[in-house]
Amino acid sequence: MIKGVFEVFKLASSQGSDENKAAFLKQNESFAIRTVLQGAFHPGIKFLLPEGEPPFQVNDPVSVETRLHSLVKKLDMFIEGGRPIASQSKREMLFIEMLESVHPDDAKILLNMKDKKDPWPGITHNVAHLAFPELIPAPEVPPQQEPFREIPELVEEASTEKKKPARKKKVV
Repeated sequence: MIKGVFEVFKLASSQGSDENKAAFLKQNESFAIRTVLQGAFHPGIKFLLPEGEPPFQVNDPVSVETRLHSLVKKLDMFIEGGRPIASQSKREMLFIEMLESVHPDDAKILLNMKDKKDPWPGITHNVAHLAFPELIPAPEVPPQQEPFREIPELVEEASTEKKKPARKKKVV
């Protein structure tokens, strides 16, 4: 039986190191896994949905364990440059319908993906890049800033400059 996306992420997150998590994802890869990771971490994918959680009814977990595998093909309705939708309200309604038709844990994954967050705790940008470097660019590492330190030459120069006498104001 095919594992649900949330089941693969849950098992992958328990694998210890990023390398082990990536290897597990690669071993259990599917179109749905790759699509969710790409949606969450590829900087070129922009969702046309408001940030945060919309109001939706959580589905019965037993009846929909693997439903996200078949619905993932419809995610192009929610991204910039994807399938056109008549209106923004229709797009948001379709997204809510998708959330209501998948396992509750898969709904959380979709919400995190849309908001460009880790889809599951422990499944980070680095893990996704290690698993699928051809799909997900390496995470940008912010440049290290050197701590502030005074430059001796400038401090000396500033202290040797003569201060100008203060101007007296005319009292009227």
